[in-house]
Amino acid sequence: MRSWGVTGALVCLWAGVVAAEAAPPAPPCPCARPEWCQPVKTPPRKEVFVFAVKNDTWKHYDWDKVTTVVMFGFYSAELMCYAHSKGARVVLKGDVKAEDVAHLPDIRFRDDWVINNVALMLKQHMDGINIDIEQPIPATDPARDGLTALVNETTWVFHAINNASQVTFDVAWSPDCIDGRCYDIVNIAKSCDFLFVMSYDERSQITGPCVASANSALETTLGGYEEYLKLGIPADQLVMGVPWYGYDYPCLGLSKENICSIRRSRSEARPAVMLPAARWTTRTSCS
Repeated sequence: MRSWGVTGALVCLWAGVVAAEAAPPAPPCPCARPEWCQPVKTPPRKEVFVFAVKNDTWKHYDWDKVTTVVMFGFYSAELMCYAHSKGARVVLKGDVKAEDVAHLPDIRFRDDWVINNVALMLKQHMDGINIDIEQPIPATDPARDGLTALVNETTWVFHAINNASQVTFDVAWSPDCIDGRCYDIVNIAKSCDFLFVMSYDERSQITGPCVASANSALETTLGGYEEYLKLGIPADQLVMGVPWYGYDYPCLGLSKENICSIRRSRSEARPAVMLPAARWTTRTSCS
């Protein structure tokens, strides 16, 4: 359900009037060609959805395939211009801090969150937002419905300002309350353009033997998608996320079958958590 606060703020932005005064002019375009500052208008398509975590690798992407880039923790006007020149969207990363989860049921908090991110999108000539909220929320917590409302309101406002904008939401490899994230996945899926399924870190919580295993195991990954499909979420609304990193695990013991036993840790959200020694990133690219 949309809030009147969000609706009112949208009208102000859309009309170019804030508190009865003219809104500030649009930010100057940093691109060599002005049209590269315009949002991408391509209709929904098969996605090659990339998270750019550093501002030094994107020039090596296969831009004949990339459709969307999330700027993860940085902003680069050069990347925005280049992506747009290739017809690819560039979107914000949206987050809610752990200390703010309790405020999700508050309509004023959600209004501020949405409008701040809309303003950032317009300022930076971007095409939408990827909502990456990985905080634990119990199924009975009012914040669960607040999160769903946040996604719904974000999508409505972003689409009203630019009907070609893209609003997406990151979910765990399975919908089964992974790491305490008991989100209302079905209604979140209905509220945004598509879900980005993080098919990695699949050993973050362990119910069986605590042993080293694949970061993104084929059988586990496919089982997670089957669970999403059972919820009635269409396959074309699920984008598979694959890891470009792995873990080095110190073995407490190595069996004759080369099974590596590792140390356990416990927390409120995760009954058993593997403790890797280090995380490494790969330098290979997919074919």
